[in-house]
Amino acid sequence: TKMTVSYSETVMNADKLYEAMHTEVRRDLGDTMGKAFRNVDDILSELQMEATPDNERAVRILAYNEMALTPENISMIKEADALMQRTFKNMTPRTVSDMIKAGENPLDLKLSDLNDMAESFSRENGSHSDEEKFAEFLWKAEHAEGVSDEERQGLIGIFRLIHQVNKNDGAAIGMLIKQGTEVTLRNLMTASRNRKAEGMDFAIDDSFGLVEEFNRNELTITEQIEMSFQSMCMKNTEEEITPFKMMDMGGEEPIMQMTPEELWNRLRETEEPAEIEHAFLQSKREEMKEAVKAEDRIYSMLKEYDIPASPVNLNAAAEFMKDRNASYETLKRFNERLREGSEIKGALEALLNDDDMLLTPEEMQEQAEKREQDTKQVISDFMENEEVNDIDLKALRLVNAKMSVFTKMTREETYNVPITVADQLTNMTVKIVRGAEHKGLVDIALESDITGNMRASMRYENGAITGSVFMSNRGTADLFENHRADFENNIKEATGFNVQMKTGFDRNVDSASVFTERSYGFTETKERDKAETAALYKAAKAFLDSVKELV
Repeated sequence: TKMTVSYSETVMNADKLYEAMHTEVRRDLGDTMGKAFRNVDDILSELQMEATPDNERAVRILAYNEMALTPENISMIKEADALMQRTFKNMTPRTVSDMIKAGENPLDLKLSDLNDMAESFSRENGSHSDEEKFAEFLWKAEHAEGVSDEERQGLIGIFRLIHQVNKNDGAAIGMLIKQGTEVTLRNLMTASRNRKAEGMDFAIDDSFGLVEEFNRNELTITEQIEMSFQSMCMKNTEEEITPFKMMDMGGEEPIMQMTPEELWNRLRETEEPAEIEHAFLQSKREEMKEAVKAEDRIYSMLKEYDIPASPVNLNAAAEFMKDRNASYETLKRFNERLREGSEIKGALEALLNDDDMLLTPEEMQEQAEKREQDTKQVISDFMENEEVNDIDLKALRLVNAKMSVFTKMTREETYNVPITVADQLTNMTVKIVRGAEHKGLVDIALESDITGNMRASMRYENGAITGSVFMSNRGTADLFENHRADFENNIKEATGFNVQMKTGFDRNVDSASVFTERSYGFTETKERDKAETAALYKAAKAFLDSVKELV
């Protein structure tokens, strides 16, 4: 409706320009493809389309392939080209290797499926994660020279907006396109706020009133193509945007007037000074130097569970060995900062829930994987919270790394589960021992202000369970000794086997040694069978419940 000439006239004029341009390239006469394409901007002008880099590239692709130069074809090529470029960028050697190891053949997949899979594998191996990108942005914002606190908060707010739009798969972009509203960052911010306030996907009218639920399938093919292209521009923007580039564009106000395509094009045109990137990389190198200084037992623990000794894993393991309860304490502390009824608070409370623990090996692994995914989701949600700063994000990223390590440990039947002991949220480690020695054992370790360090071992053999519990706190050791009969009875009721436990005080008990030592007091061997597996898990669950009840 905005075109001043009819569609047929536009196509005829474009075809004339195309025909004039599309002559045989004679290199012997000095012709080049660059010269042949000198009329691209004229073609776009005739089609009443902007001479953006993506539009120009689309025209050249259509010309190379002798396809009609129409607005619809240009939009289609722009989307396909953007998807191809993004897929190539995501197909790193490590990602391709991980895909092949998982039994996926990249050559057999559609481009869209290949890109989705590549992004998924990249997130799983820790590269290009949302929290890493946000952490880098926050660091550069904090160290940006000549930027006021107000400007800094505005830049961070824009990054959060871009992240929120991407997290919701571009739904806000689809809302604006459906209503015929210009897809600027300011309009996206209003659409996102309306959607978040209602908790649903709503479209908006020109006055930003909620009108109806948004459904991507209700868009026309052309609108879906535009939504897909602008969404990819938004994803590219989140990966490339920096505080310096934003200030070079004029700061918050002019950026809020841009479309995702315009912002992405400006980012590509702006080069960040090498000294800024050098300073950031230097800070990362210092972190890596600290990580590789880890104690030998940290390396031993990672080797024990076949976990790569990367800087992230080394830091996570070192922090865990130093303070085994820090992960769940950090999540609990953030949970207390949230208002009642918020989605993040509900997700955190579910994450910290210690019900239905120690069921079967398969269920325990599923729970660990879910806990890891839930932690990632919580961190992603926290990135939209204006009160979260760089220090908070570092703490959350460390928790995320620990959860990833915890999940990998489940492959060796070692579980780290939250347990509330005397109103203190702690981490209890339960390890089923299946090695060449010490078979038929379950090792348990926890540490709290009440119990001190605690190590327990139980063994199933010939229809009976024997075990020991040692604590570094004498008062707690006496408490357990006084209630030893209750412990034995609880485990007997849970398993149906005779139980004999002994308790004791040992000031040298080390709860972290559960990861590097095989059992705590037993050396005999036992072949694995179903009865053993059921007995060990039931015994561990009964022990856990008894500790909660007694303390």
